[in-house]
Amino acid sequence: MTNPITPAISVIMPAFNATKHIGTALDCIVAQKIPSLEVLVIDDGSSDDTSAIAERHQLHPRVIRRENGGPGAARNTGLEFAQGAAITFLDVDDVWPPDSLALRLEVLHSRPDVQMVMGCVRFEGLDGRQIPLEPWTAPNLGAGLYRREVFQKIGVFEPSLLLDDIDWFWRARDAKIPTVRLDAITLHYRRHEESLTAAKTWIDLGLAKVIRRALERREPGRTPAPVQDLLNLAGRR
Repeated sequence: MTNPITPAISVIMPAFNATKHIGTALDCIVAQKIPSLEVLVIDDGSSDDTSAIAERHQLHPRVIRRENGGPGAARNTGLEFAQGAAITFLDVDDVWPPDSLALRLEVLHSRPDVQMVMGCVRFEGLDGRQIPLEPWTAPNLGAGLYRREVFQKIGVFEPSLLLDDIDWFWRARDAKIPTVRLDAITLHYRRHEESLTAAKTWIDLGLAKVIRRALERREPGRTPAPVQDLLNLAGRR
């Protein structure tokens, strides 16, 4: 049981020049109808009205402004301020289907042995690019829910990496964090031409550096995970 003054969930939303998307993202959080919810919008050095739009929204999120440092640094800032017993993330251009948070939270409540709950991802193409037709099962931060102890165990995000989320999931895999995977879709991942990863190759995104970090973490005498296994875990962006 959590202290009644402690939020059940902290939602961390990095945002950079996001006036086009932030209202929709905040609306989908309202639609979850979860009581005792803390929402942190981390304005990562925006030059537009991102913060002002967030502050006027009916959800009244806590808006934290910082100098631009990228998504990993923004997520880390959110973790510094988050008070929730469980934590999740929502990129400002993605949305959750109704009941997404409730499904994930129910598992954590019913399974005290579980530290991470991960759902599936439905891709939405907003820029004409081909998208997977079937739900994607590779882990995505916005599709999951995490007890805050997970971050105490494996650490926060590496801000120097564009693929800081994949690096974090690989560390969670190495640490054997107890995880439940749901068949339900818990995130709609929206591809559009303004996204950080749009039109970038794995080379552009620095996947080689992430793989190297994973191999360097291997224990002496332990066979490292094959590179193909790591790529499968990374999924498709």
